[in-house]
Amino acid sequence: MAQCCAAVLEYWMLMGHRQVGGIQDRKWLALWRLMGWKVHIHGDAIDIDGAPWLPAYFDVTESALEGARRIGQVSGPILSQ
Repeated sequence: MAQCCAAVLEYWMLMGHRQVGGIQDRKWLALWRLMGWKVHIHGDAIDIDGAPWLPAYFDVTESALEGARRIGQVSGPILSQ
């Protein structure tokens, strides 16, 4: 999963965005924190099919990308330019 997160961050960095997010399953908070991501939660969790989901956004930074690559054991870029 961290490899996918690294690819998402690479893409949004290439597009020049500073944040990415949306409605997220709360179970992923632990992984995002492990990767060192700065998470911005914009409301309370709601139940969707028995799971808590919440509006959350993440800063798109080199540090966040490095954390995703470290946890995902990725040594360089995932996306080809």
